[in-house]
Amino acid sequence: MSAPRGFAIIVLFAAALAGCSGGSSGVPQCSLDDPAVLSGAAPSQPAVWIKYRHDLQNTGRIDGVDLATLNQMQCRWVFPALGDAQCPAGSFTDPKGLFAASPVLNGAQNRVYIGSNDGNMYAIHVSTDASVDGTQDTTFSFATSGQAPITSTALIGFRDGGDAVFFGGGDGFVYGLTYSGAAQHSNWPPSIGGLLSASPTIAADGTVIAASLNGLYGGTCPNGVSRYTLTTIGVQSSPALGPDGTIYIGANDTSLRAVQHPSGIVKWAFNASAPILNAPLVEVASNGDWSIYVADSKGGVFKVATNGQAVAGFDFSANAVQPGDVFTSSPALAGDHLYLGSQDGHLYAVDTSSGAIDWTFPPTEALGPITSSPAVATAGDQRVIVFGSDDGNVYFVSDEDTSAAQLGDPFHIGRPVRSSPAIGTDGTVYVGADDGRVYAIR
Repeated sequence: MSAPRGFAIIVLFAAALAGCSGGSSGVPQCSLDDPAVLSGAAPSQPAVWIKYRHDLQNTGRIDGVDLATLNQMQCRWVFPALGDAQCPAGSFTDPKGLFAASPVLNGAQNRVYIGSNDGNMYAIHVSTDASVDGTQDTTFSFATSGQAPITSTALIGFRDGGDAVFFGGGDGFVYGLTYSGAAQHSNWPPSIGGLLSASPTIAADGTVIAASLNGLYGGTCPNGVSRYTLTTIGVQSSPALGPDGTIYIGANDTSLRAVQHPSGIVKWAFNASAPILNAPLVEVASNGDWSIYVADSKGGVFKVATNGQAVAGFDFSANAVQPGDVFTSSPALAGDHLYLGSQDGHLYAVDTSSGAIDWTFPPTEALGPITSSPAVATAGDQRVIVFGSDDGNVYFVSDEDTSAAQLGDPFHIGRPVRSSPAIGTDGTVYVGADDGRVYAIR
C-alpha cells in the first residue's frame, strides 16, 4: 500500500500531557484520579447495552438474550405516551424532537438514556412497575446550550455510586454528566467545536474519546481537561478500541486511522474508497489476535490487519457492488457474519473470511434505506438481527447461515427509524424514531 495520504493532513495540536498533573498555577491540569468505569467484569464486552454498538469493539452484539421474549415483537411502552392500549404508558403527550441518536441502558438496566434533536438528554424509567415503566425520570435533567441537537449516542459508565453519562452535543461540547444531569467535576464540559454526531468511547484509564464534524478529535481526562487533540477532515465515525487500547476511527477523508493511547500519535492510516460515515468494528480471534472492519459511503467493505494492511483473502469488491449500495449504517458482527444495512434497502450478511455475501434480506424487493445500524441478539447458535428502516418499520430477522427468515410482521412505527436499536438482556428492544418518540418492543 502506498504512503497513506491521511498522514499528510494530520496535525498534532497537543501531545499527551506529561504525567497528567502539575503545571502552571491557575491552569487546569489533566488528572486521572477517580475515573468513570464501565460496568461488568469484562468492560470490553459488557453484559448491558451501555454505549453505541454495545461494546468497546463496536460489535453491535449482545449474547445470552432471551430470544423467546424478543421474538414476541409487541409494544411494551412508548415515550412520550401514545395512549394506545397496546402501549400502556399513560395518557397521550406531545412528542419530543426527532431521535437520530440511539438509546442506551445503564448498568442496572433501570434507565434508558437517549438524546433528541430538541437538545435534551432524556432518562426513561425501566421498571417492573407498569405505572412507572416508560415514563420520564425527572430526577435527571439536561439540555444543551441553545438547545443544540444531540445526535451523539451516550456512553454510560459508573462513578461515585451512580451513572456517568458521556456524549457529544451539537454545540461542540463533550458532556460528562452525573446521575442527576449535573456536570462531572468543574472542568466539564470541554469544547471540541463543531457538531459532535459521533458517539464517544472510553479508555481503560477513564479518558473519554470523541470527535466532531469540524475534524477535531481528542481525548478528555476524567476531570474534563483535554489530554490530546488531533485534527483531520470531519469525523462522523464512532471510534472502536483494540484489546491493547489502540483507537480506530474513520473520517470523511476516506481514512481509517489507528491512534495510540495515551500519546495520541497516529500509528497508521488505511485508505478506503470513500468517506467513512459509520463506526469501525474490531474482531478479536480466540488466540487474541484482532482485525478491523470498516465500510464506506461508496459501498466498499474492508478487513484491515493491525499493521494497517488489507487482510489477504477478504474481497468484498468481488460482489460487484451497485451504486445504491451505500453504507452509512455501522456493521455488526456475530459468528462468521458481518451484518451491513445499506441505503439500497437491503441487509447483507457477509462472510468474515472471504467477504462473500452469504445472504441478502429481503432477497429481491428492497425495503426503505437502512440508516439504522443493525443490532444482534444471540442465544447459543441462534442469532436475531434487529434494525430500523426509512420505511417506518423495525425488522426482526433470523440468521439461518445461508439465508434469512423474517420473524413475523415488522413492528410498524410509520415514520423513518434512523436510530439504532439497543437490546436489553431480557429481550426488550429500545429504539428512537423520527416521530419524536422512543419505543420499547418485546
